[in-house]
Amino acid sequence: TYNKLGEYQNAVSALTKATELRKDWVIGINELGVAFRQMNNFKEAVRQFERAVNLDGSFAPAYYNLGEAF
Repeated sequence: TYNKLGEYQNAVSALTKATELRKDWVIGINELGVAFRQMNNFKEAVRQFERAVNLDGSFAPAYYNLGEAF
């Protein structure tokens, strides 16, 4: 929700906590990458998208976002 509202720092805070609790939550990890990308932190965005792809090789949104972040 924070990403959709453009509140990227809040998204990073919430999603960081959430993905620490559920380390395999691919959707949350991808959204964390989106928040970092929107904040122009491409290095961290790439790290999150790669993490998502490594967890679920069939999660297409993470591949797309990874390409955009590069």
